[in-house]
Amino acid sequence: MKIGMFFFKIFTLFLSWLPLRIIFIISDLLYIVLYRIVGYRTKVVRENLQKSFPQKTIKEILTIEKRFYHHLSDLTMETLLLPHITEKQIRKRCTFKNPEVINNQYNKGKSIICVMGHYGNWEMFSGFQLQSRHKVVALYKPLSNQQFDNYFKKMREKFGVETVSMADGMRVLLRYDRSKTMTLSLFIADQAPTRDQSNFWTTFLNQDTAVFTGVERFAKKTNFPVIFLSMQKKSRGHYEVEAELLSDNPESTTNFEITEAHTRVLEKHIQEQPEYWLWSHRRWKHKRENITSEK
Repeated sequence: MKIGMFFFKIFTLFLSWLPLRIIFIISDLLYIVLYRIVGYRTKVVRENLQKSFPQKTIKEILTIEKRFYHHLSDLTMETLLLPHITEKQIRKRCTFKNPEVINNQYNKGKSIICVMGHYGNWEMFSGFQLQSRHKVVALYKPLSNQQFDNYFKKMREKFGVETVSMADGMRVLLRYDRSKTMTLSLFIADQAPTRDQSNFWTTFLNQDTAVFTGVERFAKKTNFPVIFLSMQKKSRGHYEVEAELLSDNPESTTNFEITEAHTRVLEKHIQEQPEYWLWSHRRWKHKRENITSEK
């Protein structure tokens, strides 16, 4: 495995020497392999699309499907380049449309909780520390493969972001709060929750969906304002992030109000440009009847 990781790193280094136009030619070839030859998770993708958009014709579904695989190929190549990307490059490739939404909270002396989905290229958050006055802390679920977990952790922390496992998240955020360090804690909240986390169900993309409630639990515990970060693909390799304040006072919200709010915002963006969401993910693997849930 160590030898495999060594050659993987050499391969990504070689890619980083190539012009971006060559990278996207390789991405076009990867699209042919993933979609036309291997058929990577095409059954999962098509089923997810058809259930999410029952009103669309098969022709429309196939159009979204093809666009998704083109984006997935770009996403793969972009992620392989991230360990070798420069500060100048990542600033250029991922910009903030309205940084004042976040800066206003900093000026008020407030830490914030930011929510994203698997939309656009979420790995670009590795450059957020370069554009934020807050200390950026990314909450994540560690990979089972220790070598790849260390690899991605190093990649994500390259520009100063601190990655923390979900299990340690609350302890770390409260420690920073006690030391008067303002944090921007980042959650990717559209993954399928584990069985013990599946305590909120809603209709998401036309389907009965269990939703991860960690964002709301953290927000109510800390009373940090909650901001949704949407990431739009402006061109190949270039993204723009827009911030939207969802709650300025989480303690005053009703149960699951915050969870419902960030779910609806993500759903809206997916419906507008569905090809940029991660349709190959088995998002609906849990069924309500198989899990004890409460609302």
